[in-house]
Amino acid sequence: MGGSEQNEYLETLMDPENHPGVRVPDMVTFPSSTFQLTADFSMTPGVAAGVYGDGVVCILEPNLGYGAGNWAPIRYGTNTVAGGVYAFNNKYWLKEANIRALFDSYRPVSATMYAEYAGNSVTDSGTICMGIIPRDAGTDANLIGQFSLAQAQSYTKTIPLRNGAVVTWKPQDNKDLEYKDIQDTTQADHHFPSIFIATEGMSASAANNCNVRIRCIVNYEALPTTDTFSVLGTEKSVSHTAKLESAMNWASEAYNNMSAFVTTISPFVQPVLNKASTAATTLGVQYLQNTLASGRGNSLRLRY
Repeated sequence: MGGSEQNEYLETLMDPENHPGVRVPDMVTFPSSTFQLTADFSMTPGVAAGVYGDGVVCILEPNLGYGAGNWAPIRYGTNTVAGGVYAFNNKYWLKEANIRALFDSYRPVSATMYAEYAGNSVTDSGTICMGIIPRDAGTDANLIGQFSLAQAQSYTKTIPLRNGAVVTWKPQDNKDLEYKDIQDTTQADHHFPSIFIATEGMSASAANNCNVRIRCIVNYEALPTTDTFSVLGTEKSVSHTAKLESAMNWASEAYNNMSAFVTTISPFVQPVLNKASTAATTLGVQYLQNTLASGRGNSLRLRY
């Protein structure tokens, strides 16, 4: 098919949720299995002595963390003072121990984080910052321990909280394409780049619902243990340097992995969008129509 051949790897980097089961088209390959992990939860600013904070934070490093305090894949937290320091907690993948029993080594293929405001629309003030942190750049608390530090990082965007945020992960270099030992719990540094969201200016109080809903998704490629080889149905991982090159060229753009995520379209606006979608179809332009039918209800992702 030449240059028109579908690039599944590029597609999963750009939209991990809807493109699971993809393998890295690396130069050197090995029979492998694939799986997708998700985590869903909500956060609201913390409270101390009856006073609420104004922000939350969530960091995703697409690893397979193991046990409390050891290389957690998801770190999340809240502050109890406006603009104050976030207090971090760890979150691990459900059934993580079961996964470790099946595989010897793994590598992330793609990952994404959705953050959407899920509270009273009258009290949806605040801003949300999203970004990606290079591998081994430093500890989470030092880098984005509060909102001002998050904004100071490279490759970030800050938009109104009511618009929500979508940030996707990208490999930093060839090291992120290498398999890691799934039992390795000793390294204190970061194995992969991290993606994050952080908020400030939220109108939190006991009288209103002021949640930020988080959804983390990671696609993995892994090599199974010998005794589970046939059970997991491994397939060859095709070497295709042209697909890899195309994907890396996309990854080299600084801000194309961050966008707003607007979860609700006003009923007054919807007819206009439907008309635009019809016109786009007439012209043979499918993008808007595909966005409206993306499987996320009437949600619309906007790119800045």
